[in-house]
Amino acid sequence: MEAVERRVLLSAYTLNQLGSFGINATGVDPASTLVADSAGNLYGTASAGGPYGQGTIFEIAHGSNAITTLASFNGTNGSTPWGTLAIDPSGNLYGATTVGGPYPNSNGTVFELAQGSNVVTTLAAFNGAYKLAPFGGVTLDSSGNLFWTAQGGNNGDGAVFELAKGSPFPTMVDFIGANGAYPYAGITCDASGNVYGTTTGGGAYGYGTVFEIASGSNTITTIASFNSWSQPEAALTLDPSGDLLGTTHNGGTFGLGTVFEIAKG
Repeated sequence: MEAVERRVLLSAYTLNQLGSFGINATGVDPASTLVADSAGNLYGTASAGGPYGQGTIFEIAHGSNAITTLASFNGTNGSTPWGTLAIDPSGNLYGATTVGGPYPNSNGTVFELAQGSNVVTTLAAFNGAYKLAPFGGVTLDSSGNLFWTAQGGNNGDGAVFELAKGSPFPTMVDFIGANGAYPYAGITCDASGNVYGTTTGGGAYGYGTVFEIASGSNTITTIASFNSWSQPEAALTLDPSGDLLGTTHNGGTFGLGTVFEIAKG
């Protein structure tokens, strides 16, 4: 009976192609999570291609199967967008590029694309070897503040950044190894403004952590340390009860990864 039920469930889903990359003008090699607005329009980034060969921001309108290029990256405004986009209630899009920017030795940007615009605005740019743009993308909290993690930082172990709404400069909290190192994933925020994330290294055993930065604080608190070669590389999910859920790339009974939960204390 169980096998029959599974076949019925699978048959209820149909895989439909909404759009296909391959025309360089729309971009190629998408590497971001799609976000949707209230009307069901989908938005994402392509990490390469476009008129300058350095990536695009695209839209698939609700009910359409056409990829429309909204804006393109040209190096000065960033290059190779990566990670998760964020969208605010007005339809403005936010994201990050891993290289490029306005400085001669730029290491990426955090950007905004205002709703209805085709101009990429640089909100933050990284011009030193110790302040690198995020691979996990950006997260927008309920107050309009942007958060991301990045490799580098003042200690070389990575950092958490916040760009407060209306502020021209981000603030940074560094990892120091003992409280985590080498963050790769994006940030998760709760309704109170507390920030949660993972690191792939550091912590009590050197194999990664789950961390929190309380709202209004600049202190990284370790919630959990992994004690085997686990490497959590993905962002956390917060359930309605406040429990944190995530995955590890390695570790577990067979050494091939785990799904974990941290119940709210």
